Amino acid sequence: MKNYIIMRLLATVPLLLGISFLCFVFINLIPSDPAEVALRIRQTPIITEELIAQTRAELGLDQPFLVRYAHWLWDCLHFDLGVSYTNPARTVLGEIGRCLPATLELAGLSLVYVIVLSLPIGFLSAVYKDTWFDRIMRGVVFATTAMPVYWVGLLLIWIVSIKLDLLPTSGYGGFSSLILPAFTVALSYISTYIRLIRNNMLENMREDYVLYAQARGLKQCGILVRHILKNSLQSCVTAIGMSIPQLIAGTIVVENVFAWPGVGRLCIASIFNRDYPVIQAYVLLVGVLFVFFNLFFDILQYVADPRLRERKALMLQQLFKNPMALLCMGIVLVTALLGIFAPWVAPNDPYANDILNKFDSPSWQYPLGTDHLGRCVFSRMLFGIRPTLFLSLLTMLGTIGLGVIMGITAGYFRGTVDEVIMRVVDVMLSFPSQIIILAVVALLGVDIRNV
Repeated sequence: MKNYIIMRLLATVPLLLGISFLCFVFINLIPSDPAEVALRIRQTPIITEELIAQTRAELGLDQPFLVRYAHWLWDCLHFDLGVSYTNPARTVLGEIGRCLPATLELAGLSLVYVIVLSLPIGFLSAVYKDTWFDRIMRGVVFATTAMPVYWVGLLLIWIVSIKLDLLPTSGYGGFSSLILPAFTVALSYISTYIRLIRNNMLENMREDYVLYAQARGLKQCGILVRHILKNSLQSCVTAIGMSIPQLIAGTIVVENVFAWPGVGRLCIASIFNRDYPVIQAYVLLVGVLFVFFNLFFDILQYVADPRLRERKALMLQQLFKNPMALLCMGIVLVTALLGIFAPWVAPNDPYANDILNKFDSPSWQYPLGTDHLGRCVFSRMLFGIRPTLFLSLLTMLGTIGLGVIMGITAGYFRGTVDEVIMRVVDVMLSFPSQIIILAVVALLGVDIRNV
């Protein structure tokens, strides 16, 4: 066990170096000159070549690439992340430190929501399998998983804050203003862990040790709590641990919906202001958090379950025995068919403007009403499925192709090759999809061709 822990600790060093190198390369791939961007952000009236050269010297951009990376890495090790372009009087570390407590509050309460709600609901859903409670919970889980987080946030604001006037709509004004954004962040994770706990418990209920415990005359409640639930939570604890940095990174959308003054909102403001040092520091922070949480809970799982046994699952049989899964497959299939045949199914031209009928309510002519330009919302949704479907298929094919190649290579060669591939995977997992999207937007700009 000591050798494994030492190897994992040693493997963290090149992993952190890889993450820092990618963060540094990101700034250097920007098509515009960072020195010129900094001058424009500072609203310099006249920008000359001499002034740009002077600013490049101040920022250290006139040095070779590897020298700049070495200096930047050395500064990062001393917690010097540079200064903000928008306000040179403020350091990047100071800006992040100013906003980080609000993000940690939001992520912390979200984690409490996840644990407090998913654990009892998942437990009861497994105990009362296929009862009305289990069916209702599976329906709720399916519905909440399908809703985007920004839509959930806007829906909660409309219902709880505007209609019922129970909680503030936005802002940072005490615990009451924290309840809605934290629940919005936690909702999708709650659904995930309800399914995870339920499925793990149902799988453990079929194990031999449960039969032996019943044969010994143990009470059913004790078997459920001390044996089944305890063994089912091993993988859940690891998953929840890995969700902590995801919660911190995932607040970026919710913070902007609820005007929460956290690091995510700071990152969005920095993207619009092209404050590259702040963006770079935020990406580095999230990547480092993923590495350390992955390291900690990987070691924890190894210590708690040294066998790391492989669990058997008959996926197809379980799929066809689950009516909810079949219903979801049917919905996805119908949605895909509607997108493919959108030119023949759509009742109206999705690009035709009709200002006289803007914001119309749903009718036979406009099934979902019209938007601010009088365009048919239903027709636009049908045509919007087509590019989404294409991107989904392209992403799936690329993921399967690359994943199969890397998996076969790691499994065949094993040893050093396997370790290198696993560390590359760790680097890829260290950057959440939201962060990658924001990095692409900051690097290439907002354009349909960059999708």
